[in-house]
Amino acid sequence: MSSITRPRAQVVLTFQDIDEWPERAPVQNLISRCAERGPVSFSVPPLNRAVPICRQLVGLWLNAEGITNEDARYTTLLIVSELMTNAVEHSGSARIISCLRRDDDRVFIEVRDQSRTSSIPRQPRRVARTHRLNRSRENGRGLVLVAKLAENWGVQTGNDGICSVWAAVRIGR
Repeated sequence: MSSITRPRAQVVLTFQDIDEWPERAPVQNLISRCAERGPVSFSVPPLNRAVPICRQLVGLWLNAEGITNEDARYTTLLIVSELMTNAVEHSGSARIISCLRRDDDRVFIEVRDQSRTSSIPRQPRRVARTHRLNRSRENGRGLVLVAKLAENWGVQTGNDGICSVWAAVRIGR
């Protein structure tokens, strides 16, 4: 999958926005941009506390897109959370960008960072078949979940050093 179409709404959150969320950050402005139909992107600093904020904004975008299928919503929110968390924890990037768009029957999710290398397994499609879950570990399950829940997913690393992990989720009816 190539990069997602240039988003109509671009939401850029600063360290200060994340720290002040939701009391003093420009929440209403962000919410109104997420409530527009069409492709959207969220650019955040690499902070773990940015992940639930993005999840909240993605939920607003799903509402604007009229995506009501609970399985599709849950899967989209889970995949965004997992990919964003992976980028925050493993990329060393200054910014992490999550992009979403939809077509008639799918939501396309892309998370980009400047890690210059993939921070996920070299063979992403084999992850679900070969990775054994260690239930006592607190991490290490996210990409297994992505591989099992997404209709399709993959990784692209560009010549510019941008690593892009993407997933497609069937909307259903």
